[in-house]
Amino acid sequence: MTIFKRLSFGYALIMLMILFMGLYVTLKLNQLIEINHQVAAVDNATVKLGEGLLDSLFSQVGFEKKYLISHDADFYNQHHEMRTAFQKGLGAIEELTNSSRVNALLGEIGVLYKRYLSLFEEELDVRERKLDYVKNNYLEEREKVVSAINGKVVAIIKTATASRDESVVETH
Repeated sequence: MTIFKRLSFGYALIMLMILFMGLYVTLKLNQLIEINHQVAAVDNATVKLGEGLLDSLFSQVGFEKKYLISHDADFYNQHHEMRTAFQKGLGAIEELTNSSRVNALLGEIGVLYKRYLSLFEEELDVRERKLDYVKNNYLEEREKVVSAINGKVVAIIKTATASRDESVVETH
């Protein structure tokens, strides 16, 4: 082989290696972009929505207590607004997530939340009809349900945080 052919072959080999390295780097960058999208669009959003759920739940409980004491319609209206915010937050997480664990937790939260609302409405009905009732029974039951909802929402936040952390580890 002549020197020219050897140099041409060497340069061609180097060019092929550069081409393959470029393709490899492009594929890896696409994977990183996908992971970053997952972290930003799903996991971080789920954490923020979960924190919003907790805020609306505890605001709702506060307005409930204020309404039961004062019978001021504004507190009932605020309670209803927080109910709407909570339900929208649940729906947003459900649309966002693809985790079976989070979906199972959302189902459990939905059942518990319906129980919480029914207890509140049941107490209002009993009070309006001026029937004898034990206030502490309703209060204790609602507190148990709210505590269970809180635990489930915190579990969703922890699941999303763990998923985010796993994704970050994948990028290294």
